[in-house]
Amino acid sequence: MRLSFTFDDATAGITDSQEWEAVVHPLGATIDVDAIRAVDHDDRDFLPEAPPAATYLLTDANLEDNTWWKAATSKIVDHVVATQTISVLRNEPLKLWARPGEAQVDFELRCDAAADERADAEGVKLRSQLEAKIDRVKAAIDDAERKQSLAEDNKKASRTDELIAGAGDLLGALLGGRRNGRSIGRAVRNASGRRADSSRESARVEAATDLLAEKMNDLTELEQQVADELFAVDAKWSEVAAELTEVSIALEKTDVRVLETKLVWVPVS
Repeated sequence: MRLSFTFDDATAGITDSQEWEAVVHPLGATIDVDAIRAVDHDDRDFLPEAPPAATYLLTDANLEDNTWWKAATSKIVDHVVATQTISVLRNEPLKLWARPGEAQVDFELRCDAAADERADAEGVKLRSQLEAKIDRVKAAIDDAERKQSLAEDNKKASRTDELIAGAGDLLGALLGGRRNGRSIGRAVRNASGRRADSSRESARVEAATDLLAEKMNDLTELEQQVADELFAVDAKWSEVAAELTEVSIALEKTDVRVLETKLVWVPVS
């Protein structure tokens, strides 16, 4: 007997057609499934004439009764439906199925590629969510750098004024003929004021430097957060890509079609 059948699964998107051949020997009043033997044969295996000196035994099967043939065919088809399956790999999270006959390594590569796409999409979404925050931190760093630069410039200018103008005031008070105590006192107060200005500018430089360091640290922490989250995304989708299960796809009776039925005599010793 030669049959054709098709394994199909709409969810998996699988349609796999196969042929199956078997002989039933010996024949009895009913078909014994243990007598069904799957074999690969073609018409050249059957001789049109009996070998010399061959002898034959009659079977208990009622070969003249069409009902027996229908029952026998139905039982063989039922046997095929009950015993023939194909196994395919599935990745449920990715909703991917292996193709019939596809090597596992090839299916794994397809799963990896699909997982990479999902990870990339999630990474883009993550970067989009953090983009505004990153821009704010970078803007704060630029502002802190400007403030630090301005404070450094002011500190240098203040220090120069202190050294030049301060010295000039004192020397002018002592050497310029202003010898009264009040004149000298005012000169000293002016010099002290400029030193105080220089000290305040130094404090501003220190504060600006601290602020810049703080903003740079914020950026470092944010970059580390992004790196950690992207690493977690990659690890998650790597695990998803490896989630393979084996699924059996069975036949239904309507999937089976009888192509050919032959009655043959099998010589035995």
